[in-house]
Amino acid sequence: MNKGLFTLIILAITIGMLSCQKDLSEENYEPWPYQTTPTNYPVAKGSLQDTSGNNLGVVVNGSYTLGEVLTTSNTITVTVNITTAGKYKINTDTVNGCWFSMDSIVASNTGIQTVTLQGYGRPLVVDTATLTLHFLNSVSSFALIIGEDYLPLSAGTYWTYDTGVNPGLKDTVRYTVTNRAQIINNLNYILTISSNKDTEYYRKDTLGHYDRYFNQLSSYGLMFDYKILDETKATQTPWATPNQTLYNVPVFGTVTVYLQCEIIDKNITYTNKQGNTFANVIHVQETLYIPGTPPYAPFNSFDAYYAKGIGLVEYDMPYLPSPIYLSLKRWHIQ
Repeated sequence: MNKGLFTLIILAITIGMLSCQKDLSEENYEPWPYQTTPTNYPVAKGSLQDTSGNNLGVVVNGSYTLGEVLTTSNTITVTVNITTAGKYKINTDTVNGCWFSMDSIVASNTGIQTVTLQGYGRPLVVDTATLTLHFLNSVSSFALIIGEDYLPLSAGTYWTYDTGVNPGLKDTVRYTVTNRAQIINNLNYILTISSNKDTEYYRKDTLGHYDRYFNQLSSYGLMFDYKILDETKATQTPWATPNQTLYNVPVFGTVTVYLQCEIIDKNITYTNKQGNTFANVIHVQETLYIPGTPPYAPFNSFDAYYAKGIGLVEYDMPYLPSPIYLSLKRWHIQ
């Protein structure tokens, strides 16, 4: 083949390939999403007050307890008046270890609007804190009430109890709250461990409910979580666990039981066996029943006393002839 002819053929093929590539790229090209130019939002304008200068308001959501880290339930709902749509930030200052913030909010419309700010931090003292909310050049204040609950669970908290097993016989045991969480029945519990290496698991919510995972009768097949205290209940209003099965129980063999709890007194002053006097105490009575008509209680009821801001101050188990008890002697709330 003539060298010049060969060169022309190669040149024609190359031009054809380039032409096909150009056609494909033009026909199938679609820009990637990230190639679009982002919108540059203007800075919003607005106020925390209405046109008369009155604060539009802040609603505090959740419960705030001494030493408890704020969670997703701890928020504030803020009402704002947007006069120019755009991007803005809104936050509070930090008071008593707590603050609220929400960054880079975009208001696409003007007018009265609400926004939710997430809470962060941990309350340091029991107090009514006044937080200042900052929105553009506008400020307003609101109160954040820090309270105490009936079972502090901050890591490092401990309670030392004198125990009674027989008349005249005393011993001491300390329970310490750890920083270890445990998922039990899809619920988040905190581990406490005693100086005797016994373990207890507790949890609480922001609604005044306190739960315990009971495993002290695991040798009989009994392990369940139950509500030890419900602040919202009135006195003489019981609550109970579902039926539970115990195996190889002396005298009874296999037996079905349930545990009923009831608030006997609320907001009382109580002096325990150590001579320590506590205010704002709730007295809860626990009774183990065998279901029937009527239900049968094979043992005496147990009496638990919880002091606000301290925890369990006494637990009486009046077995005869030798009562057993835990009586709070020393404590440290972290």
